[in-house]
Amino acid sequence: MNPRARLLAALVILYAAGEARADDWWGTDKALHLGVGYGLGAGSYGGLWWLSDDPPAVRIALCTFAASLPGVAKELYDQGRPGNSFSGKDLLWTEVGVLSGVLSLWLVERLTGRRGDVGVAVSPRGLSVTVALE
Repeated sequence: MNPRARLLAALVILYAAGEARADDWWGTDKALHLGVGYGLGAGSYGGLWWLSDDPPAVRIALCTFAASLPGVAKELYDQGRPGNSFSGKDLLWTEVGVLSGVLSLWLVERLTGRRGDVGVAVSPRGLSVTVALE
């Protein structure tokens, strides 16, 4: 599934979820969803960039899909917990992070044309991405 289709799917889920709970678009947890999504996207793309010879389009598709799964699983888990529910807004923020992470590492690859060793760390204080090129 290409990135545009993923974004469209995230928007459809967001629309279907509606206002299931009082969930602010700019709530304090949204930065965490964005940061974790970015880390998952950048880390997965960086890992495949370093380990495989697949073309970039294949890596983008695989990494976008694989890095999105934890966000979907987390929202489904939240839906099953008492006093909590599925949040399309949380999922959308996670997807924006995933796409940003994947595309930022793709851009580094395009600009350098070299294999890289990528490190991604997410902590409560922020996100850190390092790229070491051969």
